[in-house]
Amino acid sequence: MALEFKFLKPEEISSNGAKPHMRFTLDLLANGAPITITHEGPEPLKGLYNSINREAGIFPELNDWQTQNGTKERRKVSVVLALNGHQSRGDAEAPSDVEAGIRAYLEALSKLPKYEQLSLL
Repeated sequence: MALEFKFLKPEEISSNGAKPHMRFTLDLLANGAPITITHEGPEPLKGLYNSINREAGIFPELNDWQTQNGTKERRKVSVVLALNGHQSRGDAEAPSDVEAGIRAYLEALSKLPKYEQLSLL
């Protein structure tokens, strides 16, 4: 299964006068079929990671997630995943921690044996 994705710009939303929060959307291409994953509310990375896992049918353990020294314009994130005795690391830079975290997560996911064909747009 090959996954490709495009990270769409987060939208600030609020409902019923609640405290504003963000909606994050990923457009994925899995085996040629388009899939849109949206998460709004708290813990955007956890929500997006869980949605990606469901769509990919793979449920690795998130062993480590770290932000690294970056600039205000470029955030650096490192992710370590484990699955069935295999461990993989993904590193990415992007304008936000959330986008860098998603890119790093997908890079680490692509290094797990079942998903070596995963690609990023």
